[in-house]
Amino acid sequence: MLTFACRLMSDAASRTLLVLAITFVTFGSRPVHAALFGSPTPYTANGGARYVALGDVDRDGRLDLAVTNDGSETISLWPGNGDGTFGSRVDLATAADPYHVAVQDVNGDGHPDLLAANYSANSVSVLLADGNGTFADKVDYATGPNPQWIAIADLDRDGRLDLVVANEGFGSGTTLSVLLGNGDGTFDTKVDYATGAAVNSVAIGDMDRDGKLDVAVSNGASHTVSVLLGNGDGTLDAKVDYATGTGPNGIRMADVNGDGKLDLVVANGQANTVGVLLGAGDGSVGTMTAYATGVGPRLGPVEDLNHDGKLDLTTVNQGPSTISVLLGAAGGFGPKTDYSTGTTPISLATGDVDGDGQLDLATGDYSANTVSILLNDGITLAVPLTRGVAGLSLAQSRPNPAVGEVAIDFVMPRAGHVNLRVFDVTGRRVADLVHGSMDAGAHTVKWDSRRTGGKRAAPGLYAYELQAMGKRLTRRLVVLP
Repeated sequence: MLTFACRLMSDAASRTLLVLAITFVTFGSRPVHAALFGSPTPYTANGGARYVALGDVDRDGRLDLAVTNDGSETISLWPGNGDGTFGSRVDLATAADPYHVAVQDVNGDGHPDLLAANYSANSVSVLLADGNGTFADKVDYATGPNPQWIAIADLDRDGRLDLVVANEGFGSGTTLSVLLGNGDGTFDTKVDYATGAAVNSVAIGDMDRDGKLDVAVSNGASHTVSVLLGNGDGTLDAKVDYATGTGPNGIRMADVNGDGKLDLVVANGQANTVGVLLGAGDGSVGTMTAYATGVGPRLGPVEDLNHDGKLDLTTVNQGPSTISVLLGAAGGFGPKTDYSTGTTPISLATGDVDGDGQLDLATGDYSANTVSILLNDGITLAVPLTRGVAGLSLAQSRPNPAVGEVAIDFVMPRAGHVNLRVFDVTGRRVADLVHGSMDAGAHTVKWDSRRTGGKRAAPGLYAYELQAMGKRLTRRLVVLP
């Protein structure tokens, strides 16, 4: 999914991308947010770093880093080493002025692909992966004018991923483009839907709980969010608007109060707040509740950063060049804690870049041309980690972090009894995936991110354990909202 921010003024002289880590400490079995940030380790980008994404593009179990560069019309990609460091940068061509970047397997071959929204080219570039970290040349698909954001989901329930693109339409009209997927990495001609003015971000989820995906967008110039309910066939109903603060810039869907209904979160860029609009479960939302952030916020991830079972809010703030973290609390969110980043941050993503099970933060800062990494010690799982022994092996889940379904690969050197289970950070069993005999060879098991009994697993850190041949192998995975 990762998560990002939006459009900004140009400064061709320099841009920066920072990866930051939030450190946690543990007292007893409950982790406590320690709110510590270190100094960044820089990596050189390719000019105009805007939007950042983390994903395992080469399927080696290590998160890689992707960034759009509007100055060079490229995506920069750094392969992750799994210890918080990254290898040499590779640049991949896009069309003019790439903004948002997404990492997702759009052709169903098991290899995450790259997609970029090209603001000045009025297109989306799709770069299909070959599975070893390299990509085919881009293929461009027409969108509405000035696309800012790409969301990816199966809107028509045909098992193929579709694209939903927010088109700011600077001076030429704002729209939302839906491009239905063919399942092979190609997409049909766009169908446009009306939104509010200067749409800049998209979120997708089942807001009315009818089993059909709905779409919500933030409208920067009309100071609203628009909700477009889905019909389950790839079409959307007409928008319904709800008031936000001034200049909403970024939107997320998440059940922030734990009532089983999806809520909306927006960053109000001109009001210096983040707003929460609680969902009613029928597709509508209530009046916005505002929480103070830094100056000029753009929305970041909505995740459980301190593993207390409550979702937290993040923004990047352009004015003071900070990150605001608002921890979930009873009845809402606590006051912000600010952390310095590079100059003029405009995007924010999360991922465990060093494999310690802790979510790190990645920010794209528009006034320099580097990438920087800050690591944390994190918390300790109740289940110890092991990866392979005596021919038995357990791979990193994919994707990781994940929204929805997770694939877990393992190899059995000979036939035998297998237990494959998922645990939370306290060691409590969440789901039983396999319990029975399996043949020798490679196996893939899917987990739908649901607990035994069918309830959706809360966002956060989990461990999955393979028990076979008298051995126990364990790895971590992260579930996102």
